[in-house]
Amino acid sequence: MRPFTLTFLVALAPVAAVAQVDSATAALPQPGAEVRVTTRVGRMFYGHLDQATADSIRIRTAGANDRILVTTIPRDSIARFEVNHPGGGHGAVSALIGAGAGLGAGVALAALDCPLGSCSADTQSQNVRYTELAMIVGGVIGALTGAGIRSARWTDVVAERVRVTARPAGGGLGVGLTLRF
Repeated sequence: MRPFTLTFLVALAPVAAVAQVDSATAALPQPGAEVRVTTRVGRMFYGHLDQATADSIRIRTAGANDRILVTTIPRDSIARFEVNHPGGGHGAVSALIGAGAGLGAGVALAALDCPLGSCSADTQSQNVRYTELAMIVGGVIGALTGAGIRSARWTDVVAERVRVTARPAGGGLGVGLTLRF
């Protein structure tokens, strides 16, 4: 039974080695994802993931004169790798803030128009309409502004620091250990 087990392990070793290389890139996001990479020397790269291999990460960054630069960063030099998961807009909250600002402006202008409440009923009615209009305009401006603002939620991608590989070597089985610091 022992020779069969060893033969079986030697036959599966290339499959295990390929699986190890694939698992090194499995935790990474899909190409095109917005990423931030910080190297061990403190340099930060911001762009979109182009390609991830077992040894390096390639990202597309904006260059001068509307050029796209592709930067290859060795995995050994990466201290931190983050992916952006963009959130939704802030239209509702901004609409409330804008409506509140419009209400405040309308009330302040009405108070200037009628000091100490010495206004006729027609003037007070007109000031109420202007205050309502200011609330609506403020709410619309706030909603449009908030819809264009997106939250960024950056999450860390855990770097693979320890990897064990098994490969056939000279009629036997070779085991390798990779430690990255």
